[in-house]
Amino acid sequence: MPSGGLEAWLRGGTWFDSVCLAGSSMKRGVRVPGAPRRSHPFPYTTTAAAVLQTLGTAEPPAPAGRPMEWCSPATAPLLAWRPTESMGRENMKRIIVLAAVLGAGVLSLGIVGAQDAMVIEVEQLEDNLYVLRGQGGGGNTAVFVTSGGVVVVDSKNPGWGQSILDAIGELTDNPVTTLVNTHSHHDHVSGNVAFPANVDIVTHEVTAANMQVMRAYSGRTEPPANVFADSMGRGLPTQTFSERMSIGTGDDRVDLYHFGRGHTGGDAWIVFPVHGTLHSGDIFPGKNLPFLDANNGGSGVDIPDSLQKAHDNIPGVDTIITGHSTQMTWSDLHEYAAFNRDFLSAVRAGHAAGRSVDEIVAGWTMPEGYEGYRAPAPAGLTNSVQVIVDELKGN
Repeated sequence: MPSGGLEAWLRGGTWFDSVCLAGSSMKRGVRVPGAPRRSHPFPYTTTAAAVLQTLGTAEPPAPAGRPMEWCSPATAPLLAWRPTESMGRENMKRIIVLAAVLGAGVLSLGIVGAQDAMVIEVEQLEDNLYVLRGQGGGGNTAVFVTSGGVVVVDSKNPGWGQSILDAIGELTDNPVTTLVNTHSHHDHVSGNVAFPANVDIVTHEVTAANMQVMRAYSGRTEPPANVFADSMGRGLPTQTFSERMSIGTGDDRVDLYHFGRGHTGGDAWIVFPVHGTLHSGDIFPGKNLPFLDANNGGSGVDIPDSLQKAHDNIPGVDTIITGHSTQMTWSDLHEYAAFNRDFLSAVRAGHAAGRSVDEIVAGWTMPEGYEGYRAPAPAGLTNSVQVIVDELKGN
């Protein structure tokens, strides 16, 4: 900060250089190790329009002689702008607030009193296959860039759809043509509403029915936000399948499978054959107990067989994009089917011995041999046991 104080610093204009430097250092937007960036990630933390709206001033003149290599076209106009006496005291106060935020290095999309920007982190698996993650965003999103357009798998939590589309726009000029949802949970489908109306949305037929209702999950009393009701049906499936479906041909082909109930009643397996890669959704979320949502068709009795059928009947896959964890291998899926089979056997034995749900939960421990498996949260373990016991009782 110069000796003249905050106001002199503001009038000097160097704080906008700090804007660009902040944008270049923050983990925002599309980050693909080894891949060229189409533009700087800074637009995901702020835009010229957002800043100008906060400042309450008109659009500034075009920049001249500023370090443009630091900034994207969205922030470039800001570099030429300077606060003036004519702005008035109130606007100057607003600038001071903004400058204080910048000084802390935490400029966000709303700038003052608004929610932080949604950060999309991109992992490139193949030349044209990516995984999009984001803290608080929900399930993993797959992006497959084909010659005819982009196929997207799952769209994350409410509000994340546009961030996904923005990230895709950084990766390719190809339009999004197809969106596939692995199942109906809100953290995998809510971003649908942001996708253009001409995008085909494909799900299993049970998932499509569940999305019409968005009922409460097993073990919970409150249903998730129904973004589809709020948007008058925008983002609901336009096409469904029952057991198997293919999209595209040749190296662009995507295969969809359903092998039975598990996490929900409509779990889909999405395969990219050219890359030997599959998106499992939450029927294989990672190395931990699956969440069994009986209210939406899930089954703890059926899930071991559904997992094993997928392993035995999907050819040529070696990499699995899980619902929420890192990538897994095909042998990991075989192990996960065995893990769920062992869990079902333990609950069956406890129920046959006359133990209550709470007693079964208290007596269960992680079986030996499942390296890397996380101990389930108590509520999740209780729900899984309860769902299986209810099935065994015929409820």
